[in-house]
Order: sequence, then structure tokens, then C-alpha cells
Amino acid sequence: VQSEILYLRGMTEELESFHNKIISKAKEYEVYDSLIEALQAKQRFIGFRYGSKKAEKIGEQIFNFEESRKFAQRSRLLFTKIGSKINQSESPSEYYDELKEAVSILSQDFNKSKSATVGYYYYYLNTEKLQLENQFEQAEIVLNELVSLLIKSPAIYTRARHGDIIMNLSNNEIFLNDYKSAIANSVYEIGRAHV
Repeated sequence: VQSEILYLRGMTEELESFHNKIISKAKEYEVYDSLIEALQAKQRFIGFRYGSKKAEKIGEQIFNFEESRKFAQRSRLLFTKIGSKINQSESPSEYYDELKEAVSILSQDFNKSKSATVGYYYYYLNTEKLQLENQFEQAEIVLNELVSLLIKSPAIYTRARHGDIIMNLSNNEIFLNDYKSAIANSVYEIGRAHV
């Protein structure tokens, strides 16, 4: 709406700047619906002002972010589906095959999209799979990758997620008989939680 008002009033320089601010923040936080709408508005403006070649470049971006949106939506759906099964199951054998398939899909989607949202769910479910397979050293690597992704991405960072991952890391270190690291991570998280 603001975009249309600026355009109708002839404030074209402000309009392009306005679109770019929305696009930048929407990318940073992976708010794909707003990002795609802002890119479409910018595409209309750029197309009328600079021609179809520049508009086509924006069209390619729109296509790519629509794909990323689909991957992010699928990752949330798979995470919710598997999480529900885990919570309702009496044994990992009831959900292991679906978990394995979900991890495979999320791995492909993360490699294609590089979306932090998809990466979060991929690493999280992959950790669960690796722990069920008693591959605790590999799970430790994945958990550290997850912590790194979480810290550098405002799209997925929350204090609760950070705490959950650190406590999962501590639990994994217990399986590795690395009690010193498990305690250190637990103490770190307790101290961080009280800040």
C-alpha cells in the first residue's frame, strides 16, 4: 500500500529505496511472503522505469525465493509431522523410517535453498536420527553446525532454540562420555538463561 502511494505521488526515488529496505530485511529474516510481494512491486516499478530486461532479472529472484518459500514450508511441515510422531510414539522404530526419509528430503532442500529455516530443521532432525543410530560423534558435529547456523541467522535465532540445542549438545556429550564438556555446556546454558 505504501509502495502504491509513493508511486502515485511521483516519489520514485523514495519508492525504490523503500522496496530495497523491505527486500533486505525480508531476506535477512526469511519472511518469504513479504519478500516476494516487495520484489513483485519493485519489478513493476523497475519494468516501467527501466525496461523489461531489468524486470526479468527481478523475475528470476522472485522465482528463486518462491522455491525457497516452498522448501521452508515443507521443512516446517516435516518437522511438525515427525515431532508429533516422536511425542506420540512408544519406540523409535515407529517413526525411524519416516525420520530417515525426512532428513534426506531436508538435506536436498537445504543444499538447494541455503535457507537457514530449512537448515535448522534439517540439522535438528538429522541429530535425532544420528543419536538413534548411536552415531554420537557425528551428532556432535551436526549439533555444532546447528549452533553456528543459529547464532549467525536472525531468521531462526531465539533464546529458547539456542538453549534447546546447547542442552541437546550436553546430552550428546554424556553419550560420548565427555562429562566435562556436558557439564560446561549445562553450566553455560544455566548462566545464559539467567541473563
